[in-house]
Amino acid sequence: MRSAKYIAIMGIALMFAACGGDESTPANNAEPNNGNGKGDTPLDDPDRDVTKSCEDRRALVLEGSRELFTDQFIRWSCADVSGVNTNNKDSRGQEYCEYFAMLQLPPEDEGGEFGATVDLGRNIGEEEGEVTSLSLELSEDQIFYLEDHIAEPLGSCVFTSWHGDVPGPVPACESEETCPTVEGIAVNEEFFRMKVYFNSNFAAQDLVRDCAQATSEGNYQIGESEDDALNDDFMRGCQLTYDLYQTEWRKSDSSICAATMRLSECGCVGEDFTAFATAVVPTVESGELRGFPLGGWAGADRLPSGCRYVELGDDSQTIVTCDLTGGDIIQGQSDLKGLCRQKYGDNVVVHVPLPTAGITCETPDGPYSDSCTATPWILKP
Repeated sequence: MRSAKYIAIMGIALMFAACGGDESTPANNAEPNNGNGKGDTPLDDPDRDVTKSCEDRRALVLEGSRELFTDQFIRWSCADVSGVNTNNKDSRGQEYCEYFAMLQLPPEDEGGEFGATVDLGRNIGEEEGEVTSLSLELSEDQIFYLEDHIAEPLGSCVFTSWHGDVPGPVPACESEETCPTVEGIAVNEEFFRMKVYFNSNFAAQDLVRDCAQATSEGNYQIGESEDDALNDDFMRGCQLTYDLYQTEWRKSDSSICAATMRLSECGCVGEDFTAFATAVVPTVESGELRGFPLGGWAGADRLPSGCRYVELGDDSQTIVTCDLTGGDIIQGQSDLKGLCRQKYGDNVVVHVPLPTAGITCETPDGPYSDSCTATPWILKP
């Protein structure tokens, strides 16, 4: 009877999920474990077609229904693109946003207490793939408990954009009494700060500086023929991203580089590339940026249903938790991190704030003089 009850309730839950509207509709081609056995990121495929890779990113960034470039932000979702997988190691969390699952273990016996907190798929080192266990071992009684609480929030998906080189503690943790907790764990650097080396302040700043400087050298101008891929603003920036870092397949790197390229082409950067980069990505020492704020597609401070900010004592918006129900935990117990990616990853959105008040443009005569607008970083299809 218990199994029949579970199947019936799960069927209803899946029916509602299928009818959940735009917020639950995948937009980033983010199927888990999609690497065709080649590797754990597109970078592992030495035969990849860079132009095709850039065309795929362009379609994702410019041709969907969501705006990734606005008058105030460059945006993308936390979900990794197709091709970032777990074939040989867990390489997920490539977009200046790392994510994992946390829960307190369900009671072993009916009427018992919840057990210790476990975290699943959390990065624990600077190298890709150094993560805590992905699978959750549950006893029969624990599964029975989850079945009996199938629609109740019993765990959390954690999304963090706290840059890996920005120190803690967060302001709210100046005392134990005021420090927020997630699933019984106090917010701290070990658990909630990003770990992989490129999810850092210095890496983001270098990306902006290098893209601006390379553009100024004039090697990525529009082509002579009408069908030249470099005629397209995004494709020029994506090609530059490949030449600099071979990370053209990431939403974050290609979007930041393309927007920076347009700012440079339109005379908005100036000659001090480091100063421009630190205006977009303030230094760690300044204390102005804990990480790129997280929000939703509806706004920089509007999260998808089931998600909320962890109050850190500042307005950084860098840690978000989203509900995992009893049904979610049963369904995804072999890879709850993947379930977090599927259920919420497309709708928890990284926002890179642009210092628009300080941006002034003097478009030089040349190939871009007719295409530069007052907001050249807003790329159009």
